[in-house]
Amino acid sequence: MISKETFIKTMERLENLNKRMEAADNAMHDLCEDFGSFYICDAFNITTNLLSEIFNDKENDWLGYFIWERDWLHKFELGDIVIGGYSVVIKNWGDVYDFLISEMRD
Repeated sequence: MISKETFIKTMERLENLNKRMEAADNAMHDLCEDFGSFYICDAFNITTNLLSEIFNDKENDWLGYFIWERDWLHKFELGDIVIGGYSVVIKNWGDVYDFLISEMRD
């Protein structure tokens, strides 16, 4: 099992990498409007697939939801996830870790 501290650091590093790749992509578009795209998905896919395996999260893909659909948690709002009539509180990657642990299936 991955520790909470390592998970948090990994997610923070992935988000930082995402920001840097977006900056490089924007810079290339500024140089040439016909530039296609600069985005290396493998770094994210390899890591998120591994984490999904660790948390047994392949079916629900909560991690993908928090990253892509909720923009690295920046767009997550209370009420986005309701389980058993209660809104799940997610404020940071530590909360995501706790949530993923609570949702692990055998």
